[in-house]
Amino acid sequence: MPSDGGGGGGGGSGSDGGGGGAAGVVAAAAAAAVTASELVPAFKETLTDPEERLGADIVMKSLRAPCRLIADNAGVEGEVIVLRLLGKPFEVGYNAMIDKIENLMEAGVIDPAKVTRNGLLNSVSIAGIMLTTQAVMVERTKSDAPGGMNANGMPTGMTI
Repeated sequence: MPSDGGGGGGGGSGSDGGGGGAAGVVAAAAAAAVTASELVPAFKETLTDPEERLGADIVMKSLRAPCRLIADNAGVEGEVIVLRLLGKPFEVGYNAMIDKIENLMEAGVIDPAKVTRNGLLNSVSIAGIMLTTQAVMVERTKSDAPGGMNANGMPTGMTI
């Protein structure tokens, strides 16, 4: 289990908002998204439409998903990591390389703030388009064809 070096999601600095650190960087985009997710409940309280409130919940979960997936892929319980990051300073997040919650700005685990911000804005734009479209076309993934013959003329995968 990772040690708790304090701190939580990410944040911004310089002209992209937030504070501390070098201009234009955030402490890892996934950590920044966890911090951003903490703003959703207050916004949700201003909404009266049940569908809009549901949408706010979806946004909050989607902001926490990258951090959860990174932790899951590192072999730890992602939801536990996200919960440990909530309420922590913006500079701190989960460093999967060393399995530790730490100050990511000091550790050099940073992302350009503009890239992080634009990724979020583009995701929201795509989601909005999909919700207002009557049909969405996707590319069907091709399944792997069964193997051919081996050197002995037998289908692959067969044993004698």
